[in-house]
Amino acid sequence: MMDSRIVKLVEGILDPQERKAFLREVQKDEELLAQLKDIKVISSLFSLSSEMIDSESGEKSYEEFMRGRRFARIRRFVLQTAKYAAVIAACILGTWFITRDNGAEKALSEIPMISTSVPAGHRALTTLPDGTKVWLNAGTTLDYPSVFNEERRVHISGEAYFEVAKDPDRPFIVATDKLDVKALGTSFNIFNYVGENLVISLINGSVMVYAPEHPEKGITLFEGEQVVEHEPSRYVKQKMPGYPLDWVNGYYSFRDKSMLEILKKLELYYDVKIDVKDPSLLQYRYTGKFHQTDGVMEILRILQKIYPFKISRDEEANIIYITR
Repeated sequence: MMDSRIVKLVEGILDPQERKAFLREVQKDEELLAQLKDIKVISSLFSLSSEMIDSESGEKSYEEFMRGRRFARIRRFVLQTAKYAAVIAACILGTWFITRDNGAEKALSEIPMISTSVPAGHRALTTLPDGTKVWLNAGTTLDYPSVFNEERRVHISGEAYFEVAKDPDRPFIVATDKLDVKALGTSFNIFNYVGENLVISLINGSVMVYAPEHPEKGITLFEGEQVVEHEPSRYVKQKMPGYPLDWVNGYYSFRDKSMLEILKKLELYYDVKIDVKDPSLLQYRYTGKFHQTDGVMEILRILQKIYPFKISRDEEANIIYITR
């Protein structure tokens, strides 16, 4: 019989005190350690060999599993047919080596990573193993472990809004390619597209923002504040000009923004190149709110009604041309 605490541990719902006590017990009990490794095999195989598992279990597709059902399936899978652990392990041993080092922490360290990406012109909501909710904007990639250990660490490229589940014993850390953001239970937005200045905006609570190599020099943000990258390695703490969350609800808002600023965002959100032939057009300023599903061409047509310009598109090259 599979120990129910193992399932709770994998799902991340075992509280810190129970977790520590259980891991100490595992280190002394070879049968518990073997069960932990078996559940680790199943968890890994859901990530590494979804087609094989689907053919054996008749469960739904791996994509559905990735949208929040991975641990529910593990629970059903283990409790109903524990023998599948050995069957699946035998199938995969030819292509994947399972380490046999002793120790429960070693077993947990082999937890697979999950990568979620959102295509251009879309947004998505995902729930992490600890219950943290993350909204992902267009062209965004989020990497996170299928199970959190002592530290809840994820990596983001693009734009995401986090509502962090409270867990005082396990800090939540979002890593970017520039700065890390550390929180316990709060909500914040990170704008971190490749080639763009990093912007970290705190909606409520507080967070510590710091360079990974110098955590002692961190900046604490409170509600309504943000850190903005002005140039490489130079960041400024300031008040937010507005709450940057319209995109979470499916809107793109621009408040007194220049055409240049708007076009740069549209390029990011819709994965398209916009070529402006007359630089003077870039000085026009706009305020507006658009549905994400309107698409880049419809947004440009609306802007066109305020300050006239011409639009053409090369579909093959994925370039939009704007001329006077």
